[in-house]
Amino acid sequence: MKTANELKDPVLEDFFAAYKRHDGHLPIPEFPKRHKKTKKRVLAILGIAASLAVGVFYFQKGEEEISLERDVLVISLEKNENQDPTIVVTATTSMDIWESPTSSLLTEF
Repeated sequence: MKTANELKDPVLEDFFAAYKRHDGHLPIPEFPKRHKKTKKRVLAILGIAASLAVGVFYFQKGEEEISLERDVLVISLEKNENQDPTIVVTATTSMDIWESPTSSLLTEF
């Protein structure tokens, strides 16, 4: 095995030393200050959030009244005189009674 001193290449060391010397003469730019812009951004974001919050509470939809005075079709299955099932369709403006769809399971089986 070779040691670290034996692995050094003088050509590569000179090459990178030249880059280090060149970089040492470059001017370092100042970091831009953003204090004023960040305050403005924070205020803008807070203003937008406040506007949205007010808008959500102000423009909420009220509950709609549901009118029960609409035409309703009632489709039922009834047995006629011969005990044959027939479909009966009745049109009305309101539902007088309501029967569960599964109630026939209790009465017929």
